[in-house]
Amino acid sequence: VRTGSSAGGTVHGGSAEGSWLVGPTGTVRGSHGPGGSGRLLPEVGETLGSYQVVEVLGQGTMGRVYRAQDAAGRVVAIKALLADTADEEGVDRFLREGQAMAAIPPHPGVMRVHSANHDDRVPYLVMEFVDGQSLEDYLGTHRCSVREALRLIHSLALALAHIHKQGVVHR
Repeated sequence: VRTGSSAGGTVHGGSAEGSWLVGPTGTVRGSHGPGGSGRLLPEVGETLGSYQVVEVLGQGTMGRVYRAQDAAGRVVAIKALLADTADEEGVDRFLREGQAMAAIPPHPGVMRVHSANHDDRVPYLVMEFVDGQSLEDYLGTHRCSVREALRLIHSLALALAHIHKQGVVHR
């Protein structure tokens, strides 16, 4: 089992019966949310911090996820908080949760969060990048056996248990 960096915490694993990846769902919306927050999400080709945005990977309810790279060409995923999802307190919580995830010891089922940042436009997390198919897409094209479903659920439970042992609980 291995984790990645797509929207909402990618988890990747595999077996002789195939591999799976839990990743982003949803569609890409506009570059800033309603309410005049002033937060503007980057577009492909722009920079965010020291990272060049290469591609929009997806969008969840809280953020848009990008594939990006640094000056040395290292590929990462960046989750930028949507403007219409959080006030100042919500931004602080997003960054605190990102910092908490960055402190989680390595585990094969937990994506690595490298850092939690805020530039003059938007708060964002820099995460490990894993390329692959979302669980939703995988299940839409593949019928899981009971054994495969149990392996998937077991792997996800082990990853969650590791995070919970560190005092981090998803809300």
